[in-house]
Formats: sequence, structure tokens, C-alpha cells
Amino acid sequence: MTGENKNSNLLVPYLRASQSGIAHIAMSFGKPVVVSEVGGLKESMAGYEGTFFVPPGNVESIREAVLNLFGTSASIPK
Repeated sequence: MTGENKNSNLLVPYLRASQSGIAHIAMSFGKPVVVSEVGGLKESMAGYEGTFFVPPGNVESIREAVLNLFGTSASIPK
């Protein structure tokens, strides 16, 4: 992995999904993934310690997961 993507994290706020190729690619590179608990994503990503699950459509939960991931609220608006 090179360039900007080397330091990237992934936010996958699906409302409905049975799977996500991009989430699994991020997982294979050891990147943290904030993902909605929908469809097969919950089962397929449950064993990955870099997964932060959020309820689908819950903006506050997404915000909190991102804050926990980055450890600060200074640059993330409400």
C-alpha cells in the first residue's frame, strides 16, 4: 500500500448491505474500519479487532466511533 492510502482508515456507513469488498480489503491491510451492523458485514467482520460497529443510520454512534478511532474531537464537528 502506497501514498495517501497507506495512512487511511475506512468509514462504511451502509444502511443496507450483504457484503463490502472495500471493507474486507481495508481489513486485509490491517486498517481500522467503522462499519454499520447490517447484513453479512456483522458476521464477516466480527472476528477482526480493527472493526468498530455502529447501528445503521445512527449519526451520533458513527461520530463516537470516529472519535474513539482518532482519539480527539478537536477536528470533528457535531
